[in-house]
Amino acid sequence: MPVSAEASRLIRAAPGAVWQVWRDFQRWPRWQPEAVEAHWLAGAPWTDGSTFSLLRRVPWALLRRLMGGGARRFVGRVLSTAEEQLLVWELRPTMGTWLGPTLVESVRLEPAPGGTTVSLTLTAHGPLPTLLGPLGLRGQLRSQAEETLDGLQRLLQVVKGD
Repeated sequence: MPVSAEASRLIRAAPGAVWQVWRDFQRWPRWQPEAVEAHWLAGAPWTDGSTFSLLRRVPWALLRRLMGGGARRFVGRVLSTAEEQLLVWELRPTMGTWLGPTLVESVRLEPAPGGTTVSLTLTAHGPLPTLLGPLGLRGQLRSQAEETLDGLQRLLQVVKGD
């Protein structure tokens, strides 16, 4: 059974500025707490079907113990894009694929008075999320989404000079 969580935030920047930060994939490690290393593998960046490699910190101590380490490599595939509105991607682990998790992440940008409303949805699929769901995985995913939006907000404030 998939486990999903969402966080939304008003970011005081135009949708185009927020879009550029999200699209600058190789700089994700500068502002996304889980991202360690990111690079494109195939296809034009952020086009449907393009693939990338992402090394991510495992955000939950229980998961780190179960997986035997602090970071896992994922291969990502872009599922959908809409310029300055939507990015959706899927992440599959390169090791222990039977256990998962497969992650589907989406970011939606909506113009709002004073900036852009950014909504980040994280959905985990597979046996591991099903097992960990009752142990607080939904709350962990929500915290992860909030921390990512915190990093985005900090970066855009620095860029704007606020």
